[in-house]
Amino acid sequence: MTILALFGFTNCDRMGRDMYGTPHADFVIKGTVENIKNNQPIEGIQVKFIDRLFTDMDGNEHIRYEITNTNEDGFFRFQGTDVGFSDENPRLRFIDENGVFAEKTKEFDWEDAVRTRPRRGWFSGEFTKRLDVQLTPKQEEENDKYE
Repeated sequence: MTILALFGFTNCDRMGRDMYGTPHADFVIKGTVENIKNNQPIEGIQVKFIDRLFTDMDGNEHIRYEITNTNEDGFFRFQGTDVGFSDENPRLRFIDENGVFAEKTKEFDWEDAVRTRPRRGWFSGEFTKRLDVQLTPKQEEENDKYE
């Protein structure tokens, strides 16, 4: 037990059982993607969640990528668990694979995330971040070059 305590693990006796753990939190990132010209939702935009988790002792970066697409209402959602937020802010990249809208990357932090589930023991709770984005259509001249 003493060695485990040196590494930050402690013995907890809750509800008659011993528990060891690591602090962690759940997160939800959600939002909508709209056309900046008419505020209409855009379906089928690829949304990539990019988060640098840590750099190991050999200097290799460990990065989490998750990808989803917006639905007919322009809505997207990511959900997961994190054992600690890195020093670098995560990013969302919005890509229109049809080429109608310009790509956009949005960096964000967790400072204004809303706690949507309470803290309990090692679990720091769930935090929800909402990011609504407007994409700009590519210039007509640029599209004409490829026709």
